[in-house]
Amino acid sequence: MHEEALETLPGLIDELVGRPPILIGHSDGASISIIYAGAGHPVEGLVLIAPHVFVEPESIRSISAIRDRFPESDMAAKMSKYHADPETTFYGWAEVWLSPAFRAWNIEEYLSGIRCPTLLIQGDADEYGTVSQLDVIDAGLDAPVQRLLVPSAGHSPHLSHPELVTDAVVEFLSQVAA
Repeated sequence: MHEEALETLPGLIDELVGRPPILIGHSDGASISIIYAGAGHPVEGLVLIAPHVFVEPESIRSISAIRDRFPESDMAAKMSKYHADPETTFYGWAEVWLSPAFRAWNIEEYLSGIRCPTLLIQGDADEYGTVSQLDVIDAGLDAPVQRLLVPSAGHSPHLSHPELVTDAVVEFLSQVAA
């Protein structure tokens, strides 16, 4: 995530956007957005959906369970729409999160560097993280924060409750652009 945030993303934004962006990230993508903005890169706004700033026991349990079910599931087929080698992508991700060394991963140090409005979105039934992630982010930012806790939503509230999440994001973007 650090490599993507600090090495890959700055070049992409310079080339494709050319001005401070509004970053919208989900899960690890939200973490990448936090690292990017917190490292001092100019950002107009952040939308962080199911973000992670530290590893929780819920994350480990759920990733372990999904890893065990992966061979018999349809996840590889679903992932093939976005990944050339879904098995390698999945197991690479899972093994990093499940490695003992990763248990100490924490990006809270980047929060104090974020100075832009931020929208935090989390499902109240997220199997990979808890509202504690939002609490830590909210407490660590020196910027306006809005929250949306989506009822009966898991780790992808933008997929399970698209209208609710889209409306919240559009409203937030209209405030940032104003």
